[in-house]
Amino acid sequence: MPVSAVSIASGTYTAIGNQASGTQPTSGTGGNTSLSGPWRIETQELTIEYVRVPRLLTGSRSGYSLSGDLTITKSVAATYLQAKVSARVKVMKSYEVFSTSGYQQGQKLIVAADPQDAYANTYGDLSAGGSLCMGPAGSIVTNTPYYSRRYWNDSIDAELDQQGVGYTVAFKNGHLLSNVTPTITPVSEKFGDFTVVNNPLGDNALQSNYEETTFVAITTPQYNLIGKYQTNKESEAAVRNYIDDIGAACANGSWFGEVPDINPGGGPIQFANLCPAYRANRHDWS
Repeated sequence: MPVSAVSIASGTYTAIGNQASGTQPTSGTGGNTSLSGPWRIETQELTIEYVRVPRLLTGSRSGYSLSGDLTITKSVAATYLQAKVSARVKVMKSYEVFSTSGYQQGQKLIVAADPQDAYANTYGDLSAGGSLCMGPAGSIVTNTPYYSRRYWNDSIDAELDQQGVGYTVAFKNGHLLSNVTPTITPVSEKFGDFTVVNNPLGDNALQSNYEETTFVAITTPQYNLIGKYQTNKESEAAVRNYIDDIGAACANGSWFGEVPDINPGGGPIQFANLCPAYRANRHDWS
């Protein structure tokens, strides 16, 4: 899977001369001490690692016998995205010298799509889905962070470094309806695994694998596509909406951790507010 172009975990933010790394230069030149701050500088970044997986629907059955195996054919009713999301919002107080009294730029994101899945299958040229086509797997990274600078106001401003990581799915080791010593499988072990996928309409076992159950966070977007996947089913508008919806869910959605706790009913517990300060309206699609 493509490596993120921007590291959320690194936490680096470096002032260089009269501009900050990762931002466009401010107008004019530095050296004017009357504009030395203090400044309130806020940045925002997002990374989404994703895999598209199938939703299976039971089809024909054959091989009815007392001495043989029953064959069940499952078809792809739809596909959706499983995602790992990292978000960060940072507010810092700075005394760097700038030539303007304020500056703001939107957050730019890019899609680094993989043309094939983990099983070496391809689904058409990525260009068929537009310039933002996500393909069967890949990552979405912040190419240019959101950046806002203004004078610091002691009465309302405070420094902040808020970041979070969450998944849109979780995996239970055992049947959905069975509460016999259930355990949670670490998400990273089953993330994107086609052998553990949820069944949209159910069929006796309610899932494709009797040994595992997939749980999907109900308040996070999934970019669901009906039917068998091909890249030409995607659109730039749909991808933008998905990324914006993920950004909104960072502030007010529900997420799973790498190994969620189990609730009394046997399912994984979600947590809220991955990064409450994150704002999707800072995304710049121009």
